Amino acid sequence: MKDILRSGYSIGPLAVAYIFWGVSVGLVAFHFRNVSTTVTLHWNVYQGVNVQGNAVSVWLLILVACIVLALNTFFVLYLHAREKFLSTLFAFSSAVFGALFLMAIGAIVYFN
Repeated sequence: MKDILRSGYSIGPLAVAYIFWGVSVGLVAFHFRNVSTTVTLHWNVYQGVNVQGNAVSVWLLILVACIVLALNTFFVLYLHAREKFLSTLFAFSSAVFGALFLMAIGAIVYFN
């Protein structure tokens, strides 16, 4: 376990991914705290609003992202002792996923 804390290639991107996830949770908690109407979940340039839902749907997106990040963290910790390259690959993919997820939540917040 101490070995993974010394490896910046594995723990650094995971920390960035969890920071992105925390900012996403903060955005959703701040913007959708008192919303009882429908919210826009998907907006298309050609057709306009495609998918609408309630604020619980946005929280389900947060839950799915939490599950994906938890699985990636498990894979990073499990693979670090066996295959460091795969561990680093999972860590960096977690950071990319966190950034993409933050952009998606940012778009949902912007359009509502």
